[in-house]
Amino acid sequence: MAEQKTEMSALGITRYSNEQAKRITKECIKTALIQLLENKEMEKISVSEIVKRAGVSRTAFYAHYQTKEDVLKSALGGVIDEIILLAPGNPRDEGFWLPLFEETKKYEHPFRLLLKAGLGDQILAEITERYLATIEDSTFSRYQEVLWIGAVYNVLVTWIRGGSMEPAEEMAAICEAIVSGTAM
Repeated sequence: MAEQKTEMSALGITRYSNEQAKRITKECIKTALIQLLENKEMEKISVSEIVKRAGVSRTAFYAHYQTKEDVLKSALGGVIDEIILLAPGNPRDEGFWLPLFEETKKYEHPFRLLLKAGLGDQILAEITERYLATIEDSTFSRYQEVLWIGAVYNVLVTWIRGGSMEPAEEMAAICEAIVSGTAM
């Protein structure tokens, strides 16, 4: 028996599952807020502007988020997830720095906008909390890891805020020289 075409399929319209539609809606809202942050301060952006830019309704917005700050936290979580994925291993290990700078460059724009929105402390706190949850629970280990997390984070922030002018290879060489205690 031949499959009967629906009106939507005849028009080439794809119907998304509820989960796909939710994910797309949330992404559109996050993207809209990040785009608006390019030209406006967070405090001056309204939910109406976000939904208009995202092409969704206020109802859709409030189905997923309570406030625009919740949207930013969600976007922040995505950037943090990427940073944590980019930096497995130890900054003292050979091969740690180059992939970190190469991949961070890909997320430079949203990261810079989140910093501009004043979320630097929140980014660092979230990275620290997530990373510490994965290590052994000795006092020395925790403080040692906090030291390295802070160092890596501050190097990345300084590089990004400076426009990422130095190539990833140069930044990796600088950091490896600092960690090893050798002069460049």
